[in-house]
Amino acid sequence: MSRLEDLPGEILMLIFEYMDVEDVWTIFFNMTVRFNILVFDSRLRLTVNTSKLGKSKFDEFCLSLAERNCNNIYSLTLSNNYFRYPQIRQFLFNTSFIYFQSLYSLTLIDINYGELMKTTKQIKQLTSLNHLHINTHEIFDDKQLMDAAQALLDQPKIHVLDINFHEVN
Repeated sequence: MSRLEDLPGEILMLIFEYMDVEDVWTIFFNMTVRFNILVFDSRLRLTVNTSKLGKSKFDEFCLSLAERNCNNIYSLTLSNNYFRYPQIRQFLFNTSFIYFQSLYSLTLIDINYGELMKTTKQIKQLTSLNHLHINTHEIFDDKQLMDAAQALLDQPKIHVLDINFHEVN
């Protein structure tokens, strides 16, 4: 009978890539020295979707996972969903997008104008960022909408830009 620990590292890393970083961290970190090495392997591409995390788990992500795994994070979703708390503001307070040099896809939900302008300045330095998804109903002023749209369109490395500014009546 085989055990998970017996699988080659490449297979384990492929399994990790199908999991959310929170699950990889919770399940495999501190299991064995070998798993710790794999969790931090620079070839690992992790997905992070914080939109459903509670505040304490999100704070833990910002303070520890982001610092330790930021070079492995390939896809990141942050949400200011009004049912929760301002994740994007908290993220920008605790860290910077500049540290996420392997980031390929970024999704920001319910981002406000100030956060968006700060983010657009930081992500210009991300050479791997290819997909940017913005979904918000938090920007109302026509000038702010124009400035935000211009800042988003002025991202030289972005190949896929998905902007959804909800219409307010």
